[in-house]
Amino acid sequence: MKRTIVLLLLLLPAIAAAERLADVMDNLDGSRTEQTQAIDWMLEHADTLPPMALVAAANSAFKIERTTDGLFLYCAFTIRSLYELERFPIDETKREQLQALFVSRMMLEGSVKQALQYYRSWNQETVDRLTSWTIVVPDNYEPGWEHIGEQFTDDDLSIFNEIKNRNISKIQAM
Repeated sequence: MKRTIVLLLLLLPAIAAAERLADVMDNLDGSRTEQTQAIDWMLEHADTLPPMALVAAANSAFKIERTTDGLFLYCAFTIRSLYELERFPIDETKREQLQALFVSRMMLEGSVKQALQYYRSWNQETVDRLTSWTIVVPDNYEPGWEHIGEQFTDDDLSIFNEIKNRNISKIQAM
């Protein structure tokens, strides 16, 4: 009984965070005010969000013409998803789960490239934001797909930083 109570107390923050994220994701389809509040919250928590939450926020940011926030969130989605695919490889029998990531990326890619190519100031702002951005992987974190197990921990963020720097270089080359 004591073990169950202790386990429940340890899981409560994770449950509350998941419920909060679900509420925020719902607000991305709400009024402009709700969308703005949801995007602001997601920007504040971009270091802990799974890739699909980041791309949903990017899509909403573009829709309400918060282009610089959309660019940052899209690039964060790209970096985070590449990192997590290395950290949490998808079970080969579940490869169709990758389709959601690729379709999400393809849906926004044209808008992102156009914005980065035509508005150099946005390009530099995005690079500056990404340069200072890092991630945190909360306890009991799940990337949003069935995986074969965690391949490494985030104690050493060298893989994340390598992926991030590679993507920043691509943006700077545009």
